[in-house]
Amino acid sequence: MSYEVNTSLVLETIDTEHKKVYKARIADIKSDSLFLEMPMNEETKRIEAPMQGTKLRVWYQTKDGAKANFDTEVTGRYRDNIAMLIVAKPDPSSIQKNQRRDFIRMPAHVEVSLEIIKKDLTKERVLCKSEDLSGGGFSVKFNRDIKITEGQKIKFWMVLPKKNKVIHHSHGEGEVVRVIYPVVDNPKALAWASFKFSKILESERSKVIQYTFERQIELHGK
Repeated sequence: MSYEVNTSLVLETIDTEHKKVYKARIADIKSDSLFLEMPMNEETKRIEAPMQGTKLRVWYQTKDGAKANFDTEVTGRYRDNIAMLIVAKPDPSSIQKNQRRDFIRMPAHVEVSLEIIKKDLTKERVLCKSEDLSGGGFSVKFNRDIKITEGQKIKFWMVLPKKNKVIHHSHGEGEVVRVIYPVVDNPKALAWASFKFSKILESERSKVIQYTFERQIELHGK
């Protein structure tokens, strides 16, 4: 079983005229049911329980960073100390899981601080915005006056804002994969560079993967 109590879920209604997207967590697991904390509607930011019989597609991230999904149906509600939504527990064979950690790059504009390590071991700090992001690396646009070369080592710190206003940070080390400087004679034109992670704790990578996963769901829902 690739999910457990406290696993965060993204729920999408299927077979409905107007698709809704919710977020929830698994509160308890029974032999034939999953008990979820009452979902939050991603559009209204309010707690909302889909009606009994509503069919849902459930997305979540496994511990190893893979994405998984299954289809289920709302079977009822339960109230103990807190109200919970009950959905049918999926047959393990029906869970679709991407075994490859292919680290799909998603458009993402987050604040990134780069520490560029030069050949003479001096360092230059650069503040910029990312263009895209994945569990394997990222790209940024930066001032064309800053000199970056392929193969150069960097350290990075990035800000990962969540929709619930919580701010996560991730940091690690990377290497410049590609650099493109603008050919137009415009001092405002920005340069572009892509980086791959070369040294990053899995706990830090997991923050990035979770952010890109939520971005994928957000863009998919538009």
